[in-house]
Amino acid sequence: MTEVKYPAPDNHDEIDLLNVLERLFSFVGRYKRLLLLAAIAGMLSGIIIYLALPKEYASRMILHSNVLTNPEEIAIISDWSALLKNGEYDVLSQNLDCSNELLHKIKYLTADEIQKVQTSNTSSGFTVDVLVKDTAILGILQKAIIYGLANNDYVKERVDIRKANTTKIITDINHEIAKLDSTKKKIEGSNAGKTHGPSSFIVDISNVNIQMIQLNEKLYQYQEQLKFVDAIQVLQNFEKYSKPDSPRLSFLMISGFIGGLFLAYMLICYKYLNQKIALIRETREKNKGEI
Repeated sequence: MTEVKYPAPDNHDEIDLLNVLERLFSFVGRYKRLLLLAAIAGMLSGIIIYLALPKEYASRMILHSNVLTNPEEIAIISDWSALLKNGEYDVLSQNLDCSNELLHKIKYLTADEIQKVQTSNTSSGFTVDVLVKDTAILGILQKAIIYGLANNDYVKERVDIRKANTTKIITDINHEIAKLDSTKKKIEGSNAGKTHGPSSFIVDISNVNIQMIQLNEKLYQYQEQLKFVDAIQVLQNFEKYSKPDSPRLSFLMISGFIGGLFLAYMLICYKYLNQKIALIRETREKNKGEI
């Protein structure tokens, strides 16, 4: 049986890789001082740029709407964002009832819906993200955004109707509770022999107590609804963070480091080309002289 002979593996790729690594280490070793100085200079430049650039701070507020849907609220804030980008400060200041100086300190304003949990039937609210030049304006800005979302003619009318209806229901429930309480007292008095009435007046007092408990539960529910009937509820306020979102020191230092090495490499290439050109010229002149 003839033995199959496989060709020997080619080590050409390994030799090329070793040559590349050898040249790379040789290059770094030859120009290590220049590369090191350029990298340090680049990182220092990044730090200087970080200190010189104005700081911008990001913050997030979480809101919940009792009148409009989340997409409707987000659409309103998107319109405000467009006005801010186009420099329509006068129009936006009227919508938010704030000064133009406040708006000039806002870099951007966006809103997004919180992902709704599938097992829950309730609205999950939405987020409002801002990037500002000064965290001191966040409290005023929060009030301005809530004012702009709540002081819409349609929204105010819906809130007023809800308040009136809820208040009326609470009044009716209180009236029914008072009537049941009066009935309960009459029954208790009749059972004790203190109240004289017709012998046919027979009512189960336990049933009256159950009805009163149910009415009180409804009363508490409607009182809670009345307390939170406002158009906008704040679930999380804007936070004032000490670290800026932009510029980022780490990014600038890394960019400076890479930029410094690149400039050093370009300088080395420039010097190398000059040396080569000078050598070619010298060789040509020498050859002309020999001729």
